[in-house]
Amino acid sequence: MEPEHESSALTLRWTKRTAYEYRPSRDGLFVLIGIGVVGCVGSLAMSFPAVALTFVCVALIPVAARAPLRTKLMMRCDHVAVYRQPFYANPGVTLSLLCGVMAGGMIGAFLLGYSDAGRMLFPALMSAALVPVLLTVSYRERGPLVIDGAGIEFGDGRRFDFESTTVGFLMMSNGVPAIELRSATLRSGRTRRLLHRPYNVDFNTMLSTIEQLQGWHAQGRWATPAEIQAMLSVSTPSDVEIGESVTIGVRVAETRKRT
Repeated sequence: MEPEHESSALTLRWTKRTAYEYRPSRDGLFVLIGIGVVGCVGSLAMSFPAVALTFVCVALIPVAARAPLRTKLMMRCDHVAVYRQPFYANPGVTLSLLCGVMAGGMIGAFLLGYSDAGRMLFPALMSAALVPVLLTVSYRERGPLVIDGAGIEFGDGRRFDFESTTVGFLMMSNGVPAIELRSATLRSGRTRRLLHRPYNVDFNTMLSTIEQLQGWHAQGRWATPAEIQAMLSVSTPSDVEIGESVTIGVRVAETRKRT
């Protein structure tokens, strides 16, 4: 048997909830780079190589913030897996690595007996204490987002079924949009916020797709993985005002076996 591809079409009701785009502040990044370079050169000039590691990490923070994002969607037999960013673009992993190096440099300066190194012991211990916290958070947010015709499952195994979940939109205190999933059946962790940056899928498209899947499920229609992937991959329309909805035609490439 050989795979055969067929094309079909559907419509997606796409709503623009926000115009937010993730853009790190250039001025702030240049300031961090400047502090890191000046501090590193100064530490080396004063024969404090261990302290220089701290400023190297400060200069590398903008590199982690500007790491290129990827979008990776994989169709499975009954769902679509939306993968998170690789480790180098994961803020929790990169910050834990930088904190570890910074703590190591400052503790090394203290152990080697550099003058005034004792003043750096407390911030060194604070940086070291952040490492397990950041790694724990990153581990809990591990794995791809699994979306099928009946619900959404996060990498930690927590699942939100469409029939018992309320899907909402909110703007967090830092101005970042989020999809709020509130389950009526989960005993713990009933509410979960879904951000678009870890997956690099357009926020409005992701929310519109989830809302359409929930509507289809209520009508007894089960979306195929190809349909879900096609909706998540649509090109965002231009000249749409915030709060306005448009209908987008989506081409779906279905695969079936041919005997």
